[in-house]
Amino acid sequence: MIVSMCLSVADSSRNIMKKILEMKLHRLQQIPSSIVFYTLKLLTCMYIILSSLGRLFSVSNSDKHLQRQTPPRQTSPQVADVTSQDQMSSQTSQDCWQRLQQLEEMVTELVKKPTKIPQEKDDMLLDSMNRIKSMEYDLQKTKRALIATASKQVELAETFENLKESSMHGTTSCWLRNRKSGPSRK
Repeated sequence: MIVSMCLSVADSSRNIMKKILEMKLHRLQQIPSSIVFYTLKLLTCMYIILSSLGRLFSVSNSDKHLQRQTPPRQTSPQVADVTSQDQMSSQTSQDCWQRLQQLEEMVTELVKKPTKIPQEKDDMLLDSMNRIKSMEYDLQKTKRALIATASKQVELAETFENLKESSMHGTTSCWLRNRKSGPSRK
């Protein structure tokens, strides 16, 4: 009985050790994913900050650029700012208006075009496709005929070589065979 109790205590301590090891292993497996997660968070924050700073600097640079382009006037600074803003807004509205007109022209051109292919062109396309298919069929037939001819030529060449070799083996002597020498006696 004491032995069985000792064995059960040993088994339970092994189970506890296994569970502890599994938990540590699970934590170790989570470390790379958490590192990647926090790295992506950091990169996202940096991107947001840098893009907002870039917008801020581009707006301030465009303001400086506009101030350099407009000639200085003798009027008060407030009046100059108002007139430059009016000119800028009217210029941008004119640009937008021109773009809108160009888009309208493009849309009207697209609307004028027919939505379907005219029947004549459709028939021409079908005829062309039929001619192409018949040419493909003729080419396939020609290809088959060429393959058959080439294989027949190879067979004939092999037969010719075999005949040549067999005739060479038969005429190795200097005396002619199958020829009657002298007058025949009857």
